[in-house]
Amino acid sequence: MIRGVVTQFKARVPVQVRGSEGQRLTIQAAVDTGFNGMLALPAEVIASLGLPWESEGSGVLADGRISYFDIYTATVLWHGRIRTITVSGLDMYPSIRMGLLDGDD
Repeated sequence: MIRGVVTQFKARVPVQVRGSEGQRLTIQAAVDTGFNGMLALPAEVIASLGLPWESEGSGVLADGRISYFDIYTATVLWHGRIRTITVSGLDMYPSIRMGLLDGDD
């Protein structure tokens, strides 16, 4: 079960993200059901964790514009298990996406 809070009209859940050198950071991530990636983090969090760059990505925004961003690799503690996931580098609040929630009970 995922436990979180609702603040500023956003459902937020804690996610522990692990960096390339073993550093750990627990973030309060908003639940974003409008995107099928796994996790989105702002550049300063990605840099502080030293996440390795994987590739470039793109997505269609609600207004129809295409957004381009970098994709990184991270590990997270999710439901008590370590998972390797992709992270979208987006200059916005941290958010978990449907790709991470898919298959959760």
